[in-house]
Amino acid sequence: MADVEAMYHQIHVAPEHRDALGSLWWENGDLSREPVTYRMKVHIFGGVWSPSCATYALRRTFQDHRSEFPDMVAQAEVTFYVDHLLMSLDSSNEASMLACQLRRLLACGGFRLTNWASNHKGVLATIPLEERQNALKEIDLRQDKLPMERTLGVRWLLEGDQLAIKVQPNSRPATRRGVLSLVSSIYDPLGFVAPFIIRAKILFQCECRRRLGWDEPLSAVNHTTWSTWLGELAHLGKLSVSRCLKTACAKEIISAQLHTFCNASQAAY
Repeated sequence: MADVEAMYHQIHVAPEHRDALGSLWWENGDLSREPVTYRMKVHIFGGVWSPSCATYALRRTFQDHRSEFPDMVAQAEVTFYVDHLLMSLDSSNEASMLACQLRRLLACGGFRLTNWASNHKGVLATIPLEERQNALKEIDLRQDKLPMERTLGVRWLLEGDQLAIKVQPNSRPATRRGVLSLVSSIYDPLGFVAPFIIRAKILFQCECRRRLGWDEPLSAVNHTTWSTWLGELAHLGKLSVSRCLKTACAKEIISAQLHTFCNASQAAY
């Protein structure tokens, strides 16, 4: 895992378009003076167009240097999410080699690939110390355990190569607003804990049907259900799921399929 450093700021805005990124500045806040006009020469964080422009510039870098990195470009094109690199490989030697090549490839386009993390200490040892994630700069790879990192909002336990769920301590009131706030704070894009979360969502539906205010107390029955659910919530912090779907000793996968069986009720799927 790695990030492109300050990706938007590496890409210049065409001079004829810079007026759209202009701003006025009054020195010392003195509005009686003539304001100074500033224009951004690079793309800005928060601009709705910036991710598209940045992604185009990155892909253009791949195209322009395809002849120099013929094997690398095909992999690079499908492993970036805007400025975020996520790549899974079969061996530590391959990972170390590709990490080196990726840094060289992106440097050709003026990009710096940094904040590296890996679940393999041998791979991390090949990454310059200043290019690693902050938490990985402070550990001794010979004896310390690898820490937890966040990747696209998901907790990644490097030492065991597992994915986990972060649970915030409950400080919300027992109201419809409190239920929605807590349920929304549990980030689970892969749906690992959906069977547990759905119970709270069904309770929220029930409270919505009462048509009371957002800050009204839960009904007596739902308050009991909510308290029970909160008591079980702490167990999510102990849950971890192996990231790798294929064991190291497994043969090459010829075909992979995902079958989902779903049953519908009036409350949920």
